[in-house]
Parts: sequence; C-alpha cells; structure tokens
Amino acid sequence: MAEESLKQLRARASLSLRNGDFDTALAAYRSLAKREPKNPLWSQRRAEIYLQLGRNTQAMKGFEHALDIAINGGEILAAIAVCKQILEIDPDHDEALDRLHLLYSEPAGPSAMSAQPSNDVGAVHEVEPPLDDAPLEEVLLTETIPGASPHTTSRPDESGIMEIPLVEPAAPKADGRDAAVIGAREQLLATPLFGSLDASGLRAVVEQVQLVSLDEGDVLFRQGDPADTLYVVAEGAVVPIAEEIPRKKLAVLETGSFFGEIGLLADMPRNATIEALVDSRLLAIDRKAMWRILKKHRSVLQVMLRFLRDRLVDRLIRTNPLFSAFPAQHRAAVARLFQFLEVRKGGTLIEQGRPSEGLFALLAGRAEVIQMDIASDQVLAELVPGELFGEMSLLTDSPARATVTTKTKCWVLTLGRDKLERLIEKNPELREFIRGLTSDREIANLGLGQRPGSESGALEP
Repeated sequence: MAEESLKQLRARASLSLRNGDFDTALAAYRSLAKREPKNPLWSQRRAEIYLQLGRNTQAMKGFEHALDIAINGGEILAAIAVCKQILEIDPDHDEALDRLHLLYSEPAGPSAMSAQPSNDVGAVHEVEPPLDDAPLEEVLLTETIPGASPHTTSRPDESGIMEIPLVEPAAPKADGRDAAVIGAREQLLATPLFGSLDASGLRAVVEQVQLVSLDEGDVLFRQGDPADTLYVVAEGAVVPIAEEIPRKKLAVLETGSFFGEIGLLADMPRNATIEALVDSRLLAIDRKAMWRILKKHRSVLQVMLRFLRDRLVDRLIRTNPLFSAFPAQHRAAVARLFQFLEVRKGGTLIEQGRPSEGLFALLAGRAEVIQMDIASDQVLAELVPGELFGEMSLLTDSPARATVTTKTKCWVLTLGRDKLERLIEKNPELREFIRGLTSDREIANLGLGQRPGSESGALEP
C-alpha cells in the first residue's frame, strides 16, 4: 500500500478531529510530526487533543515541545500562540515567556524600545487614557513621546503643528550568536509591530494578547461592526470581504498579516467582513489591552505609531495613482520619508492662495476643506482617516484653491516638497506619470469645486 502524502495525512487528521475520532487524529498528527519534525503545528495539535481529553500533563508536554520547535525555527507568531495556550493551562508558567528571550540574546545595538531622541522637549507624562477603551487617537503625543518639536514650515506664525519622532528598529548583526537565534531575530524584525519590541515589550504584549480560534467559514466580524481590536494571523488564512452586490473578496491574509488596526486608532466601523478561509488562529489586541501595555511600556506607543504610519503609507502606495510608478521594493524607503505630525484643533495644514508645503495623509482625527471668498466660506468636504490631500497644488506648484483646517486634534503624515522632488529625481519615469496625472485632474476639476484631496487610501478593515 502506497504511503499517504502529507496532504492526505493532514486531511485525515483534520477530518478525524472534526468527527471526534481522537485516536485516529492523534495517530495522524504523530505521523505528520515524524515526517515534518521542524513543524511545531503537529505537536501543538496533539497537545490540543490531549487537553480536550483532560490529559493536561501530556498536553503541557506537547505545547512545550511545540514552543521549542517554533523558537528554534524562528516561527515567532507560532511561538506566541503556543505561549498563550501554555499560560491558559498554567498562568504561572513563566518559563514559557522566558523562552522568548532567546530572540534577544546579545543584542547588537539599542532597540526601538530603549532608544530615545536626545532633544527632549519639556516634561513627558505617562500614557493615561480618558477611558480604558478609548481609541489611541485620544493620546496627546506632545506630552507623551520625548523629542516632539515644532514642525518647520514657511509660515512662522503657524503654531500647534508638532513633529513626533518615530524610532526605527535596529537590524540584527551576525556577531557570533547562534544561527538559529539570528534567524529568529531576523524574522521577528520582519514581523510588523512585534519586530520593533525589545524583550520586555514583547513579553508585555504576549501577556495581554488573546488567542482567537476560527473554523473554516467562521466570520470574525462583519462590515459595519464597531471596531476596537487589532488582529494578526498566527496560523491559517482569512479573507476580507466587501459587502457589495455581489460580495467581493479583497485579498487573502495569511500568517504574519495584520488587520483591524483602525479599531485601536479611532472610533470607526469595520470597512470589510473577515471570514476564515481555513481553520485559523489569530492574536488579538484590543484597546483595553493596549492601554495596559502602554502604562508599563510607554515606548510601545512609538512602535505602534511607526507601524500605523507604515501601514497607511503602504496602503496609499498600493491604491493611489500618484504612487503607482514606485516599484514594490522601494515602498518601505518611501514610508520612512513621511513625517508624523500632531496638529491641534483649528490648525491650518493648507492655506488657500499659497502653494501646499507638502503631501498630506490623515491618520487620525477630522479635517475640513474650506473654500473662502468675500461672500462666505464654503465647506467643500470633510476629510477622514486614510485620505490624501495637497498633491495638486504641490505637483503643479500652484496656489491651493482651498484651505484645509483640523476640526479635531489630528495625526497627519506629510511628505515635504523637497523630499518628493528628490524622489522624482531618482525616479525619472515618475515625472512623466505625474504630468499626465495632474493634467487629467485639472480636466476633471474644471467647473467643479476643487477639493485638495484625491482617491481615499483607506486603512485596512
């Protein structure tokens, strides 16, 4: 009789488990573990069956073995998920969390959590939410993050616009550490959010994160539902779906993918339904958990903001015609060029009659587009998180046709005129594309009220 393929073994194990045939499932997972000894999933699955059978001692041994395999193989998200399963059995099992410290042995330099800008301005306060389930946009960054400084503009009379420093993570170096540790650290750094934390910050996140299990076809949340949680796919795959007629699958989010960050940032509903494509496990961080983390590790906020900046810029680059000429491999470098601003309520970002000083993207808060004339001021539009504005004035070097002011305190990303020009110089094909784009926009805007924004680059669900 021919030996079963790995695909057939996995199918038999999954079907047996669904039918409650635990003995057959255990045998199948044991065979898979022999065939793929470096895959932590099979020891994890056997441990879960032992747990269902009330054989906690065997379950714990299985989870511990899966954790060792995951760490040695650099599978960070799998390691975090297994840690949570161990702690559900034994909340005092500190050794599980201590095992993650292997990823940080002999660090090559300052981490994102420990590095601080040298130009601290004024007193820095602890992160205290008005409510423990408030969105992160409630934080006043100028009083929380060291190094905030006035944003340099051509309007010296403009106050209330502060630049917030975002520390970049240090890359690991091959300085004699074990190859497996180096590999794990490299994968950790490649994982958004978790990759920028030091050992204590990672431990704080792991202690607060929740493990969510979905069966194939399960719906995590629906478009329009309230949002207060960020998710990362630790195992499996999920699909965001636009609830249109017909329904439209937008992508496949696999292991390592993040979604739902808008739920931490602002009070906005989900903009897509999330459905499990296969059996999946997710790591979930809600607002209350994030506030608990920030109270102990304030610098995690800088990590989160850098992550949100990169996510929004990546979304803009993938969806906005202005950035379509940039090769995918250059997107991370472009993201780092955007400055992070905190703007007080009533702050002016673009002034009618003056050229825009940069390209802007709204990350949090609300802003208004106002056209001013002698008779009265007309509100043309309200800008919401994810929208890009200021590009027409910037690219045509012409006066802005409307003013953009903030209705609330806002977090804004900006790419200054000089930086955009340097990007164009390095990408000659971009100049021709921009000429065509601005020409099309001018034609489209003839006879219409000019809105200094363009296509929305909305955040992930």
